[in-house]
Amino acid sequence: MHRVLALLLAILVSSAVAQHAPVVKPRAQAKDYQAVSENANATIGAAQLSRKQVRKTFVSNMRKDYVVIEVGVYPKNGLKLSPSDFALRPANSDKPIAPADPKIMASQISEKDQKGTDVAVYPYETITYSTGGDPYDPYYGNSRHGVSTATGVNVVTKPNRRDPKTRAADADAMIAELTEKSLPEGEVSKPVGGYLYFPVNPAEAVFALEYTSTDGTKVLIPLSRPAE
Repeated sequence: MHRVLALLLAILVSSAVAQHAPVVKPRAQAKDYQAVSENANATIGAAQLSRKQVRKTFVSNMRKDYVVIEVGVYPKNGLKLSPSDFALRPANSDKPIAPADPKIMASQISEKDQKGTDVAVYPYETITYSTGGDPYDPYYGNSRHGVSTATGVNVVTKPNRRDPKTRAADADAMIAELTEKSLPEGEVSKPVGGYLYFPVNPAEAVFALEYTSTDGTKVLIPLSRPAE
């Protein structure tokens, strides 16, 4: 009996550890990222994902609405970290872009998924039986019998509206995915990794990632446009 309880306890503990394990691990070194910079508190590595990489990494359909940055933070000592410490700076603008909140992202993605139309194509086949004379036949009056067939397709369009319960479930799944893969928030003393989502079209500009530590020190990390 004690062995059974011990086994169950071990399973519960290992399950709890697995649930709290980071989804996105930092790369081995900061220099393994596309770009790297540092200040007195931490070394930051960053890489902008291509659209192909975004589609491969996320189930959520982000289309061309977001720039996704993979970030690795390597603290030199204990560090308080938050996604809000980061901003995206387009090269053609002096206005920084704050990271998007996963809940807001899920709502906007779900709303866009509702727009447009579904197109359904249904094949059909008709069979016609004929008897008697054909008035278009030069030999009209002759009794003729036959069978003719015709095939084609019907195209039906309807608004792309999903059941509210399905929409809510999809939104919850997107929130879970985007939150789990986001750069973590809280006190960190070891390297951590994750993604930041910025509401801007990736094709609009070349970007730099800005990090502001709790003491106000800023780090600017220039990013290269990723190859598709």
